[in-house]
Amino acid sequence: MNAISDGAARRQETLSSPSGDFRRIVLLEREWSRYKYAVLEHSPKIYLSIRALLRDKDGFPAVEFYRLVDLAEATPPSAQMRSNAAAHVWGYFRKCASEAEKTEYRNLMSAYLDGEASIAALKAFLWRMTIAYDVAYLKESYYF
Repeated sequence: MNAISDGAARRQETLSSPSGDFRRIVLLEREWSRYKYAVLEHSPKIYLSIRALLRDKDGFPAVEFYRLVDLAEATPPSAQMRSNAAAHVWGYFRKCASEAEKTEYRNLMSAYLDGEASIAALKAFLWRMTIAYDVAYLKESYYF
């Protein structure tokens, strides 16, 4: 199963929330926070489309949101798109990482772009950083 599609239970909860309730858009924004880097990894264009979609705080575009998430999931990511998403995730650690961690990130990213390391290795490093620095936002992400 793909990381993007792992949120089936939350998807159902979001879609079935009571109508007219302001919480609905909050639930959808919370869903976006979980999906955003996984979507970015597959399609920066869809990522931007979802950001634009969620600017309307009065609507509840859940069906369109999930349609776009599914479309992103079906889009094969390129190495460049994957490195871009990884760089966004790395942004959470850029200022707090030790020099050794910064060097490890640069080396892993370079090796990935040169075809000498897998995206799994790069993501494993970012996950270790997420746990080490206790970044709750990333712990909830479907990126990993």
